[in-house]
Amino acid sequence: MAHRAFEMSVQYAKERVQFGRPIGSFQAIKHKCADMVVQVDGSRYITYRAAWHLAQGEPAEMEVAMAKTWVSDACRRVVKEAHQIHGGIGYTADYDLQLYFRRAKAAEVAFGDAHVHRERVAVALDL
Repeated sequence: MAHRAFEMSVQYAKERVQFGRPIGSFQAIKHKCADMVVQVDGSRYITYRAAWHLAQGEPAEMEVAMAKTWVSDACRRVVKEAHQIHGGIGYTADYDLQLYFRRAKAAEVAFGDAHVHRERVAVALDL
């Protein structure tokens, strides 16, 4: 979800023109996109790490909880930034970006949000 929201935002920033320039040329939009790519790449890395532990047959409860914590927070941040880049169009039912926001919220309810998984990490660390 986060990766797709990032891709949509970059494409929109290239196409949307304001003050005679694509909005992607403005520094504030560049910073938002840079922050988004850090969140997406971090999500990918930590998820691959948890998957590797599982594939090796190692105990991975803490790694999975850490991945879910990171990915849950990252998805929320990326979708929020995507909405800011898109402006009002991102909230309309006719535009797919609103689906990613809804799916991110549904995933938090179905699989637990970051707070739940931080607690699991704390238990695994005996804190």
